Amino acid sequence: MYRFIIIILALLFVTMPVQADVKRVIETVASEDSSTAVDVPTTLTRYSKSFSLINSNEADLGVMYKATSDGTVTATIQAQTSYQRPTTELAADAAYVMWETPESVSDEAWHAMTLDTVIMPYARFKVTGSGSNDATTEIQFKVMK
Repeated sequence: MYRFIIIILALLFVTMPVQADVKRVIETVASEDSSTAVDVPTTLTRYSKSFSLINSNEADLGVMYKATSDGTVTATIQAQTSYQRPTTELAADAAYVMWETPESVSDEAWHAMTLDTVIMPYARFKVTGSGSNDATTEIQFKVMK
């Protein structure tokens, strides 16, 4: 009888659901002047400062973004990733590659996207204005890692 009770208790512990206590951090991605938005006037290409993914969990990365402008918003956002920080922040860098398919932005609402599994220690955003994009357009990023 004693063995039977031990076996039942062991089965209960083995089959109990386990819930991980995952704590995520939300980080605002900075631009060239350490503001909370990356300006992307007209049809220019701009980059956010790189940010570390070293202490993020190795799952997907949640991103929220929002454009603001005094006129029309027409831009694309491309997440980039690399094994190192860029040689020069806010500039093109061959060590950074496209992480996901670019997202189009044409309004001033908050949007969310998921970046698949973190495999490199650094990331940043490349923002390109297109067409009738207004000179006052800025895009704010929040990264949950």
